[in-house]
Amino acid sequence: MDDGVRKNQPGQYLGARKRIVKKQRKPIDLIKRDFISLNIDLKQMGVGGDDSWGARTLNKYIIEPGDYEFSFTINPLR
Repeated sequence: MDDGVRKNQPGQYLGARKRIVKKQRKPIDLIKRDFISLNIDLKQMGVGGDDSWGARTLNKYIIEPGDYEFSFTINPLR
């Protein structure tokens, strides 16, 4: 049984996005669901360095491979 909570897998978000969003382009095209999908990342690395034309990511912004862990709390608004 899939409870909708799982460890992040490579490409998981893109797969979920394809299943949920497909070709919807406007809010009226979206299908109302009884759940909210929330993607929370520990870190995010850009695709390039000083420009978007192939420069390498600067060393200070590279996220090295490894085991990372973090926690968070979601509190309801009141």
